[in-house]
Amino acid sequence: NSYRPDSGLYHYPFVNIINENKIILGLSNLHFRFGHISIIQYISGAFNNHLFGIQGITMPLGLLVGFVIFYLFSEIIYFFNNINFRLYTLFNLAIIIYCAYKLNRYSEFGNDAPGHVMAFFLISISLKNFIQKNSISKDILLISSYIFTIKSTLIIYLLVPIFIYFQTRFKEILNNKNILALFLLICWCIKNFFISSCILYPMNVSCIKSTSWYNQNYSNSVKEVQIRSEAWNKDWPNRFDKNIQQYQYIENFNWLDAWSQNHFLKILKILTPYVIFIFLLFLVYYFMSSKKPKSKLSKKNNINVNIYILLAICLVGIASWFLKAPIYRYGYSYIIIFISLLFSLVLNMRTSSMKNQSFKLISSLILVLVIMTFISKQFIRIQKNLTESYVLKPWPKFYGMDKLNTPPKLSEVQIDKFTIYVSKSECMYSKAPCTNLKIDKNLKIINKKNYLIFKF
Repeated sequence: NSYRPDSGLYHYPFVNIINENKIILGLSNLHFRFGHISIIQYISGAFNNHLFGIQGITMPLGLLVGFVIFYLFSEIIYFFNNINFRLYTLFNLAIIIYCAYKLNRYSEFGNDAPGHVMAFFLISISLKNFIQKNSISKDILLISSYIFTIKSTLIIYLLVPIFIYFQTRFKEILNNKNILALFLLICWCIKNFFISSCILYPMNVSCIKSTSWYNQNYSNSVKEVQIRSEAWNKDWPNRFDKNIQQYQYIENFNWLDAWSQNHFLKILKILTPYVIFIFLLFLVYYFMSSKKPKSKLSKKNNINVNIYILLAICLVGIASWFLKAPIYRYGYSYIIIFISLLFSLVLNMRTSSMKNQSFKLISSLILVLVIMTFISKQFIRIQKNLTESYVLKPWPKFYGMDKLNTPPKLSEVQIDKFTIYVSKSECMYSKAPCTNLKIDKNLKIINKKNYLIFKF
């Protein structure tokens, strides 16, 4: 399956739009979620080509997550016997355990998992740089920029390259990859502006209000979407005071009681098994080590200050996530990286005297357990759905949400001689442009030199 319901509401419909149209100015006026688009949708659109066919649009999600998991595996195995990289290995091990536990189902990826997985990749590479000291990866800024274009709530990761280049007094900042990263960021902000008139939609303060496609007074105005999005992120449906307005609900922590008694409990339910397993793993390494770590080796690998900075960056990320969008899927990489860094930092000092053979044995057993978890979960799913039949099997379903992958029934609405398709459910990858929302009667479509402008 594809990620539900977001893939059907705006992921696949947007991919369809960019496959069939030039960029549409003010597209967020048709469906406000089009303002939240990830760069993953553009990559998915590019995979609809003569080589992969239309089903190629489902590939980038799996490839990206799969490549990062494979990278973490290979780095753990490569540095098994290198005591100087033990902290790095422990961090990668903690992350790969979380991937096996929670990032093993394609239908749960959406636009969130790729950003978080790339954040794991970013911190892993940063740790490697700290240990190697004289080596600074030229990919750091490019990766963090890519993370931001995947998910804007992960903007805090842009602090990582700033910190790293600050350490070197910005001596190595001018290179081709950094120029490419800045170009990517500029292009992405311009794209956001074209679609919504905002640099960071739906932050009203980032909008250029003089454009003809800026939505100020009509349905789904930028300000309304900003308030509504934050309210829903803070568990608006479970509010206790049913008479409170959304703008009041998000102020002065009025949302905290409802959130703490509902979504916070879901977060605890997700995190508790992982934290328990990490703690048990900590005890195994701890008691397998001698009581006196080698102080010389600890000094040689003294990267604690750098890790404290990364921990501080994660705390900033956790704080911003909690204050603005405390839904687990929006910020879990901040939490997981924080836990994994603490785990690897504390345990690294303890295991510095552990024999390589013992360390490798424990780590190997954990990797075997991880591989078995990945394989067994996929095998169970394959066996369960082996006899299921649907259009384009075995590719993920992108035509419809039902078991047969049936395309939705669409109606046509003519606006200024241009056809808009409307679905009562999710649009999926059907006809473009499509929306599942009621079209505002004040919406106008202007054609200027074959470029469309959706405005009110």
